[in-house]
Amino acid sequence: EQCSNGSIYKSIYATIARSNIVIDNLKGDTETQEAKDILGTAYAFRGIGYYQLIRLFCPPVGSADEQLGVPLVTEFDMEARPLRSTLEQTFAQAESDMKKAIDYNVQNELYFFTADVMKGYLARLYFWCQRYKEAKELALELLQRYPLIEGEAYKAMMTDYNDAVGNMLFRTGKLDKNF
Repeated sequence: EQCSNGSIYKSIYATIARSNIVIDNLKGDTETQEAKDILGTAYAFRGIGYYQLIRLFCPPVGSADEQLGVPLVTEFDMEARPLRSTLEQTFAQAESDMKKAIDYNVQNELYFFTADVMKGYLARLYFWCQRYKEAKELALELLQRYPLIEGEAYKAMMTDYNDAVGNMLFRTGKLDKNF
């Protein structure tokens, strides 16, 4: 079965809904590092979800229809049918969630979305929404900690599809035609 835009849209909103359940149930429970790691990861998933929705379903920044965003869902409510927000509101939600994920400072690398990984995603969000100054600041900060590598080390980093190799923060992939 082909992966359609509709199934991607539903999948992202399902992830946002699950994130909302976690956030609603753990909000305020930050006494343990495990709770912080889980909350940070939930905010990461929701922020990345809105970033992907902006990329896939919103008109490009600077276009005539730039104002169109996507519906924002920030709490679990099966009956909710929110209206479409503006692009600026959608951007603000993604940015806020990513910054919260960074602030929770996920320590357990099994959760994957550490502060540096989220700074990388936030830089991508800024770049996509033409906030180049903020994108540059975050990218330069990350490049200080994870400088570019060359030669065989670079080749190994780019060809290993199973692990983060070298100084790689995260790997994104392209889905096969069949989802």
